[in-house]
Amino acid sequence: MTQSKPSDWIVKSCSKEAMDAVRITLQRVVDAGHLALTQSPGTSVEFMLPTSPTLRRRYSLISHTNARQPQFIVKDVKGGSASHFFHQQLKAGDRLQIQNIQNNLWTNDWNRPEQNFICFAGGIGITPVFSILQWGIENAANLGHNFQLFYSSKSPRHALLTEELDSLKSHPNFTLDRVFSER
Repeated sequence: MTQSKPSDWIVKSCSKEAMDAVRITLQRVVDAGHLALTQSPGTSVEFMLPTSPTLRRRYSLISHTNARQPQFIVKDVKGGSASHFFHQQLKAGDRLQIQNIQNNLWTNDWNRPEQNFICFAGGIGITPVFSILQWGIENAANLGHNFQLFYSSKSPRHALLTEELDSLKSHPNFTLDRVFSER
């Protein structure tokens, strides 16, 4: 699914995800009659930030496919203009515009039954991988996919999606190996 026309969203919440990352939840300005934003695992969206000059940044969605309130995570990057906006200025009730909804990650070949996926992610790179894992585990009964994730972060305090990944560990089609570069 691609969307070239901008759509308006309200920031429902901004919460600390980890030591250097914030999780943002959105809701439509007008929700009546709209389809959910994400249609497939690995979807990313482009934000047009209300800054001067206008910044455009792309982020991977971490919410369930077809979620009515999409979520994404932004890492705090030193010197990053968009990062500064999300971490220092954005608050619940603010408006954002989204356009260019894309999925360049998921391929239809992966819809064939009984495949084994070995995934590697580090730091904020977990966000596009997470939506694929989430979708694959939810559809494991139909597809029979198995997922093994190797996830690295600086430390446990810097790890993202900790609770979500821990909850996936109980599924027989998922294994998780965490690696920390420092303790």
